[in-house]
Amino acid sequence: MKEFMKEKLNIEVNDLLLENANIQNRFYTLTHSDETGELFLFIDTKYREDKFSKHRDEVISCWKEIDNKYILEVYLCIDGQDNIGDIEKRDIIFRKELPLALEAIVYGDKGIFLGNKSLIDSPIIVYFNSSNPKYNKIERWGQVSDYLIKKDRVQNNFKVPQNIINSRLKDGVIFTLLSTYIEKEMKKIYGSKYVYCPNFSDIIMIRPLSAPLACKGKYIVVVRVKSAGINKNPVNETIMEFLISTDGVKIQSVKNPRKYMG
Repeated sequence: MKEFMKEKLNIEVNDLLLENANIQNRFYTLTHSDETGELFLFIDTKYREDKFSKHRDEVISCWKEIDNKYILEVYLCIDGQDNIGDIEKRDIIFRKELPLALEAIVYGDKGIFLGNKSLIDSPIIVYFNSSNPKYNKIERWGQVSDYLIKKDRVQNNFKVPQNIINSRLKDGVIFTLLSTYIEKEMKKIYGSKYVYCPNFSDIIMIRPLSAPLACKGKYIVVVRVKSAGINKNPVNETIMEFLISTDGVKIQSVKNPRKYMG
């Protein structure tokens, strides 16, 4: 990975966003030039699909709000276009260059980040979208503050942990995305005093759905949640089905809890 050089970053911001600080209206499209090494960041009210390259090597990202807390979601098209045989190579390149791309996005819109201290603590969730299950992953890549550069950096020693690099969709990251939704539903069923614990949950099924033009992945996730009983009381089990996409998280169904002896 090359060092991020701010003088090589070209930024274009939609005029509507200059006076509107609404976080969820901001979509980032980052492209680059192999010849000059320049980066081009487009901050707009939608993805700039007109800037997508034929190789599909752009990095796109947007904000999602869950219970007044923001997540910066990043989407990568690992398959590319007519490059199915190069998936492994593209995956390696994306992982090598992603920290630089994240620094460019954070620096390019740093007025938003530095003007909102809670925003710089937002987790970054990366969707590696591929038709090959081996490379089709969702991973957590630290938080916004890890990619603030030089004097703006809060943490300058951030490294993506190996267990996150190697994680699959169900290895913890999925519960980061779904925990607030799960807890809300469980409180509806068991009352306001219910406290959700991911240790009592497991994922029954993850099914990727077809990805549209922008290579924005969609996933059906079915989660089984158990509420621990007290002493010899039965344990209650609830099955929830979620749709995860760039439009956010939607609860597809919540099956009535059934009791079984744990």
